Amino acid sequence: LWATGVTLLGYFLGQFAFVGKHLEVMLVLIVALSLVPVGVEYLRHRSQAKSAR
Repeated sequence: LWATGVTLLGYFLGQFAFVGKHLEVMLVLIVALSLVPVGVEYLRHRSQAKSAR
């Protein structure tokens, strides 16, 4: 069900010229936003390790 939804979403979004022209930028933004929680947790762990010393 999830795969079908994503496929249909991609098909319908592909109909818009704006999406086609800026697809790479959108993908980079999605990846960057996905990595934000990892960076936050890394910085939080690093600051806790420094304060524990």
